[in-house]
Amino acid sequence: MVDYLESEFDKIRLRAFKRRLAGHPLYDFWLEILTDKTRWEKMFASDGLAPTQMVSLVFQWAMINGYFEMVKFLWGKVTDAQREYIGMLQWRKVCFKAKAGEVMKFLCGELCQVNAVGLARITWNTFYTALHFTLHEPTPSERSDNMRKLEFLLANCCPTLRAAMLAAENYRGLTDAFLYKDNETFNLFLEHLNVKQLRHARELVDRVIDRKPSDELKWFRQLLMRRQVTIE
Repeated sequence: MVDYLESEFDKIRLRAFKRRLAGHPLYDFWLEILTDKTRWEKMFASDGLAPTQMVSLVFQWAMINGYFEMVKFLWGKVTDAQREYIGMLQWRKVCFKAKAGEVMKFLCGELCQVNAVGLARITWNTFYTALHFTLHEPTPSERSDNMRKLEFLLANCCPTLRAAMLAAENYRGLTDAFLYKDNETFNLFLEHLNVKQLRHARELVDRVIDRKPSDELKWFRQLLMRRQVTIE
């Protein structure tokens, strides 16, 4: 690939491109390779915790901006330790932006295999923050944006991380949606709970209703029970 690219660009054009495009991680990466093909091996030669600076910068840029093919390409070029380092470092930003679905699915599947506990801890902060702002009377646009984040996270997390988010802090997300009587959020969580989690959620809901009987809360319990019947 490098030989092909070299044949298409002469030194004069490369200098012109560098003047115009320098300072952007992606362009710097490819222009460096085009300028000196020996840099290809050197860029990925590091066996330290972090990749070389140029690889690290373009890797982070690709993750945050949703360039899935670039992420996948670089993932195959670095060591396991470097994958975990860069992936965990940028994971919070990927979650917060909630736009790069393909990238998130890929990273989640890979990172959960090496550090599921750490990944869940990082993700929970973004997940619960989005839930908090959804429930506490935001403006319509704020609610819409935070609901989008919740839907994005639940749709693109791997099964391991999704289950961890829903069960975190004794099903706090579902319980909060139940107590605030938020139909949209409650139903969203019900869609993603597995059979075992639904049973546990039912126990929690029953305890709340035993302490604070309410027709409205009983209606929410009926939603949960119907969901149980549907998937069991």
